[in-house]
Amino acid sequence: MKPRLPDDILHLLCEELVFQRDFGTLFNCCCVSKSLAVPALAGLYRGQHLSSIKSRDSDLNASLAEQELIVQRWSIQWRSIILSALDKTLLPYCQYLRVLDLGDLEMLFEEGRFQPGGAIFNYFFSGQLARFNIPIATGPLTKSRSGKPRPPRLNFTAIFEAIGDEIIPKAPNLERIDGPRGLTGPSFVRWLPSLSKLQHLKVFDGNVLGDSQIPSLIRDNCPKLESLSIFMWALLTAQCTRRIGTKCDQNLAAILSALPGNTLTSFATFSRTQFGSETCLALNNHGASLKVLELQLENEVVPQLGVLKDCTALESIKLTDAGGGIDLKTNQVAVAEIVSWLLSCHGLHTLTLHNFTSGAVLATPVLLSDRIRLEELEIDSYQESDQDTFHRALLNQTSLQRLLLDGEEVQTFDSLAIFVHSIEQLKQLRSLKLVWVSNKFSDRHITAIAKQLVNLEHLYIGGLGLRDVSLESMANLKNLQSVSFSGLTSFTMDGFLELIGQLGPGNKGLVLTVDNANPDDGLSEEEQTFVRNAVVEAVDGRFEYIFLRDPNMSEFEGESD
Repeated sequence: MKPRLPDDILHLLCEELVFQRDFGTLFNCCCVSKSLAVPALAGLYRGQHLSSIKSRDSDLNASLAEQELIVQRWSIQWRSIILSALDKTLLPYCQYLRVLDLGDLEMLFEEGRFQPGGAIFNYFFSGQLARFNIPIATGPLTKSRSGKPRPPRLNFTAIFEAIGDEIIPKAPNLERIDGPRGLTGPSFVRWLPSLSKLQHLKVFDGNVLGDSQIPSLIRDNCPKLESLSIFMWALLTAQCTRRIGTKCDQNLAAILSALPGNTLTSFATFSRTQFGSETCLALNNHGASLKVLELQLENEVVPQLGVLKDCTALESIKLTDAGGGIDLKTNQVAVAEIVSWLLSCHGLHTLTLHNFTSGAVLATPVLLSDRIRLEELEIDSYQESDQDTFHRALLNQTSLQRLLLDGEEVQTFDSLAIFVHSIEQLKQLRSLKLVWVSNKFSDRHITAIAKQLVNLEHLYIGGLGLRDVSLESMANLKNLQSVSFSGLTSFTMDGFLELIGQLGPGNKGLVLTVDNANPDDGLSEEEQTFVRNAVVEAVDGRFEYIFLRDPNMSEFEGESD
């Protein structure tokens, strides 16, 4: 008898295939032998949330038949998971699950090829799954143009909750739950007692966590919970409209306070979620463990950020002023408290301040700190009056690898010189995106940046009246993967071909974009096609070319007196 690899080795091999996302090989392993099928199937379902068939980008270049097949596979995978929860499969796939992404199931239901009456839809809800085909009660069915009754719309909320009720008790190893829109509070009251290994919880609407039982249920049943993400949390009014209210802040604070101290490592809100002082104080209970903080803030909450003073272990801070327009410079006490908090985060490597008018004012002291080494920085909406001081401070953060700046145009020659000099010193930059602030860059500025920042992989930059010398300077960037010129350009076909001729292996797949070509001297259709083919042939890349305006239309055509 031929020697057989031990089962633990087979499991390790399949684990590595999951890590490499090689699901095709895993599937083939399922067909080889029973001894290999078990670890391979376990790997397939343990990593099912990583499968490319669930990616919205997976069918961008696929034919219609291939797109149909992608959705079919996607639906079959979900069908097999649900059947497993009903004990109707050979192996208990639910026991292998680590992630239950009901938001992904929602995406499947919204997919154009998954429609009531279609073959994929009918197969999905056939047999044992017919019970989950729950329509919305809307009265008499309307008819289509052909006179046939239109299929009733699905009741997503009822379906997701019914499916969750079956899967979650049969999936003891779940570590992450991603909830879709429309879930109700009672669903999580039912589910939480079965989620003893839950580490990451993401919900679309925070109202599902509004039940008074939720804090104690999380405390008693989810001791490993370390990450909480909420897309939005708004109160429902009597008219079924949504509004922000203090109750959200209180409920959220209660959940955070119910968790054992210093266990939460990540907290995020992505839309209009009431984040007030009570929640800030509750987050301080996790000040020594919290590493990632991402918040959408209402105007009145922004000045209160200094309350987070005990959250000093943060490595990534991403803040958005959802309302915008708050000038913190009129509240120096708030500025001092927020800056003091930021400076206390000595391990900080990522800082994003979005829609903060005073973003540069808050970020400048952080840049000047010798105890903080930033790797990623995003600041937008900052004012011209703060530019020079902020841009000079960039010199102190030579560890930066990713930089995005979007503020008012840098106007004067001296200010441009300060700005470009600082950018040139950031030798470790891999990604540089300059929006608006670079609108008055010249060829000299861009060539200087390209000469110094040889590690750039992604570049988005403006400019005025740019010519071939700027384009050709990109050849110095041997690892460049994408470059976008957003300013007014007058590049020639010879300039493009000169650049393309110097591209190397590190530029494979390059995306070359010109957003505002001068219509008076831009490329003809034939020249665009020639350049596009040259990019494909050289590095299998892509060329996108857009005129500032229709070249066949006068600059003043269509304007009224």
